[in-house]
Amino acid sequence: MGTYKDNLPRVIREQLQGERKIKDWTYAQLADASGLKEQSVMRYLTGKREIDIPTLAALSEGLGIDPMVLMKRATERMQ
Repeated sequence: MGTYKDNLPRVIREQLQGERKIKDWTYAQLADASGLKEQSVMRYLTGKREIDIPTLAALSEGLGIDPMVLMKRATERMQ
């Protein structure tokens, strides 16, 4: 088991992926709603690129979720 610092990025990605799947959205739909490029969204959500705070906010808001709520859901999964 890794540290909080090691696990948090993965758990955030998983939470974003889960929220996207609940909406039954493609990467393209999330990209459009977030104002990001589809390829960038794919890289963020597959772990090929780290998600910074502004990107996390854009993705969360694109999904219609407050970024703090998304973070809370993600961190609750770690416990």
